[in-house]
Amino acid sequence: MSSINGNAAGSHSQKSQSLRDIQLVLARWGVWARYSSGLDYSSIAAGFKGLLVDTSKSKVSCCDDDGLVVDGGVARQLESERRLRYEAEDRLKRFTLATASDNCAASRMPESGIDILRE
Repeated sequence: MSSINGNAAGSHSQKSQSLRDIQLVLARWGVWARYSSGLDYSSIAAGFKGLLVDTSKSKVSCCDDDGLVVDGGVARQLESERRLRYEAEDRLKRFTLATASDNCAASRMPESGIDILRE
């Protein structure tokens, strides 16, 4: 029984270490993305740039290779979420059009059922 507890504790420890590693990677990627975006102040607002504190030297950033890998993963995740949202909205529109006629039995669906479909 002690070996099971030991394995469980080890597994939990590895999981929490893994989560800390991910948090560290994402924090460093955030610094990298902020300062490696290639964006700068326009010439009109250039005078305001000196008002901000430069924190780039105080925060650790990831290297370009790691930053590009994480950036690509985040971009793929956002694209996947956009596609799923579009498909859900499209299904809801088609359902609404299909149930718009009075003789359709589905048009008598309670509002709570339609609200579930909207989520």
